[in-house]
Amino acid sequence: MLFGSLVRANQWSGTSCRRSRAVEAATPFSFLCGFYLLLVGSKVLIVLLAARSRDLLVGRPYRVVMRVLAVLLAFFAFLLFREGWKHLVAA
Repeated sequence: MLFGSLVRANQWSGTSCRRSRAVEAATPFSFLCGFYLLLVGSKVLIVLLAARSRDLLVGRPYRVVMRVLAVLLAFFAFLLFREGWKHLVAA
């Protein structure tokens, strides 16, 4: 309890406000840099993994994987259509 009151007492001092503004100015820049690096880094990782596994999906395994993915896509499309239909009928 003592620590909380000391923090609140010092919260609005001049030094704290100046420091806070400096941190607030750097926060959006840091977020955007981190977000961009994560976005680009994940894309590079996907490309590297796809390049290494290129030989795995050739011929019959590729066709099987594509068929399974097509069935999953159709299944989820059906679920979304059914959910949308429920909302339209209820409205």
